[in-house]
Amino acid sequence: MDINEMKKLFQKSDDPNAVGASLLGSNARKNLKDFLSFFRKDYVSKIDWNKGYEILDSELGKYVSQQEMSQKDHFYILVKAFDPKGTPFRFLINTIVELNKGQLKVGIAEIPDEIASMDEEEEMDQMEMMNLLAKNFLDGLQSGAIKPLDNTPNCSRCGRSDLPLTIAIDAVNLKVEKVCPVCMKAGSAENKHPKAKTVAELDKEIAEYEDQAKKYEALIKEQPKQDNLPDNLARYAVTPMSSYRSIQAVLADLKAQRMQAMTTLESETRLEYELKKALEVEDYKRSAELRDQLNKLKGKS
Repeated sequence: MDINEMKKLFQKSDDPNAVGASLLGSNARKNLKDFLSFFRKDYVSKIDWNKGYEILDSELGKYVSQQEMSQKDHFYILVKAFDPKGTPFRFLINTIVELNKGQLKVGIAEIPDEIASMDEEEEMDQMEMMNLLAKNFLDGLQSGAIKPLDNTPNCSRCGRSDLPLTIAIDAVNLKVEKVCPVCMKAGSAENKHPKAKTVAELDKEIAEYEDQAKKYEALIKEQPKQDNLPDNLARYAVTPMSSYRSIQAVLADLKAQRMQAMTTLESETRLEYELKKALEVEDYKRSAELRDQLNKLKGKS
């Protein structure tokens, strides 16, 4: 397909992301090495290209749900290849095309041997999955595949250094991160554009975290003195104060999201919503101010 034919496809389509995913997915299947050379150079050296590779469409349903595969701006490719030592391994390519955002996200997950060897009819319960992940984690520790972290106090994802950190190890790919509470709540590092929440949903979350904060405030008042820990340990230690700081950080992030969500509402809708919330907490002064603003907006005297 030449460039002019591609332009026509994009011009005719009302979903350029779907067209982009279809074209890129087709190209990736035909030219896997070139695709990986551009997007994931680390995988080019992991594969013995002389031994060839196999795309396992028939097994894709074991790892990706029908709902996920039906998303037109995604494409998935399950590959069986060989490493330089001749050992076979499987990996799943997940690509999301977001041309409207000028973004293309390419993620790769290796499939543990125990899961790859299961028949399609076999079902894995939660305990089996946990045992396999635990084994993968322990093997990674024993083999040295899990690398120690450096001593910098920064979150691996956002770079903040003012918050408590959690050491997070992915039991499948054995990637180690230091994650702050805000990034921990946001989820996967690849999920940088989660679905926007409504003001009501954010209000509910904020209320839950404020309730947690009050409980920790009471706990800290009961135990005002804590043993001093070395800086390199205090950064990761879970204490009442570190938990309180984590909750406050998440609250600040949620309130910022709420403020952003409020700006997307029409003026009248926003005022009506704020009036409702003010009445719920019996803030009658604020209620009166909001009612006046609403009346002016509606042209009432």
